Amino acid sequence: MYRDIGRLAADELAMIDRHYRALERLGDDPVFVMLRDAELTGVTRQRWDAASAAVLAATSRLGKWRETVADVIRLVRADPPDPERAERLLLGRSVPLTPAETPKEDRRPPASSSSELRFSMQAVKDFVAHDLGTAQRVVENVAAIQASARPRLDQLTTRLDDAEARLGPAAGNGDLGALRRGLDDAWRLLAADPLALGPMAAPGPGPLDALDAGLARLAPDGDTPPAADPGRLARLRAEAGELAALESRVRARRDELATKYGVVDVPPGPAAAAGLAARLDAARLDDLDDLDAIGRAVTAATQAAERADETFSEWCLLWARLETYRLRASRRGRATRPELTALYARARQLLEKTPCDLRRAGQAVRAYMSMERADDPGPGMP
Repeated sequence: MYRDIGRLAADELAMIDRHYRALERLGDDPVFVMLRDAELTGVTRQRWDAASAAVLAATSRLGKWRETVADVIRLVRADPPDPERAERLLLGRSVPLTPAETPKEDRRPPASSSSELRFSMQAVKDFVAHDLGTAQRVVENVAAIQASARPRLDQLTTRLDDAEARLGPAAGNGDLGALRRGLDDAWRLLAADPLALGPMAAPGPGPLDALDAGLARLAPDGDTPPAADPGRLARLRAEAGELAALESRVRARRDELATKYGVVDVPPGPAAAAGLAARLDAARLDDLDDLDAIGRAVTAATQAAERADETFSEWCLLWARLETYRLRASRRGRATRPELTALYARARQLLEKTPCDLRRAGQAVRAYMSMERADDPGPGMP
């Protein structure tokens, strides 16, 4: 029996090492280094604070997870071995986390005189995966915005320089000055708050769109409006490609709900990218109204996909926690207790309802987890 436990513990260590390698890759990412060293402002500062806190939490939780697995291995290799206690560490509420390491939604009053709460390994795995996802999404979003905004700003700078040279002091220096200040502000945003330049920053045209429109108004009759350039269409295609990747990830999470957790009535995943790509294939550079409409549609679809991604991620996490604790109760012969059965049925009902009220569903899942934990306190718990 204890040989199997030793193998399971070795698998846990391998999983921990994979998470550490993912953290190392993230820490070496040039965008991560830039965000760490830059003086950030605005929405990027808020997202980066959350991402850096998630990295610290993941590192700390991985350390506690590894310590617990090391205890399991020590018990298996002891003379004589203690497989029963090792199994309790693997399957029970065994990983101690300090209040700072404990997610707020799962935090309960400290047990006895200890300040450390105890969670199952599966719960800690969920916490670490959520931490890594939080940090990686911020880095990926910033990288995507930098890749699209920097060449666009270079092009805007060239166009504005050309406009100032052609129009001269008699052509509305006030407008040119305002555009120059706006362009300088956009360059500062790219360095300090790049997420403010992305499609999720705010509804309506972004700072770069406003600069495009301002330069177009200053173009003299007979000139090709600067906004009607090949770069704009290329940028829209790049944004549509990012949207397609995001929608694919959301649909994968949706399929996980249907297949892994058996959720029957899952809302359809977002699928606007294909239609927008077709519209871009048929778009003309001189049809500015159509390009504006496509740009707004890409922004709206990206916002919808981001919301669906967050919803399906939270939904999958709640299902994983509920089923993990259901399995835990079954292994200990408590799953059929009336009070646990009622809480489980309530949580499933809320999770399967469409649309799902994630706040109420989360409360129901945590109520089931709390009762299951209370039935069998871990070490040091009353």
